[in-house]
Amino acid sequence: MEASQEKLQSDHKAFGWAATDSSGLLSPFHFARRSNGDDDITMRILYCGICHTDLGMLKNHHGISLYPLVPGYMSLAPFLY
Repeated sequence: MEASQEKLQSDHKAFGWAATDSSGLLSPFHFARRSNGDDDITMRILYCGICHTDLGMLKNHHGISLYPLVPGYMSLAPFLY
């Protein structure tokens, strides 16, 4: 099996809320994430905060935003071993 096919089979489905343009409107977004490596942990994110910088990124105030953009990095999540 080729490495690219193996990687696709090892990806996991994920869900978030993303902006697709600088309007800042968030909508449901399904995407794939890579499998956990040996040095990774699994967390179930229950809540996620959005700060003022996230709002600026959503609306591309800094001119560096790439879309789709899933904001938020301050999460409340238990570890799942």
